[in-house]
Amino acid sequence: MSIAVYATSRGLDCLRMVGADFHLLEGVEERELKRAVVGGLERYEVLLIEEELYERVKGAIRLKMEELKKPPLIVVIPSIQKPRTRRLNELYKLLSVAVGVRLRWVK
Repeated sequence: MSIAVYATSRGLDCLRMVGADFHLLEGVEERELKRAVVGGLERYEVLLIEEELYERVKGAIRLKMEELKKPPLIVVIPSIQKPRTRRLNELYKLLSVAVGVRLRWVK
């Protein structure tokens, strides 16, 4: 299984020990960032993407995923530098749309 990690810091570099290819995208401009991540969709079976990067490229990822016959698994990892995540809110909205009703969420 081929695994890639896309991050803005070296905090996730330790995932190389499990055989993942680590891609440090710190200070990379938007066009190059999108090219790197979208290119990885065709090469890898699993992509681990730091939440901050995912927010910047999720539109390009969705467009490319529609074209692929066998899309990879994308795992969004919370940033090590920012302890709070917005991912739960996004998942809540996606589940509500999938079910067809606004789900009740007790925080």
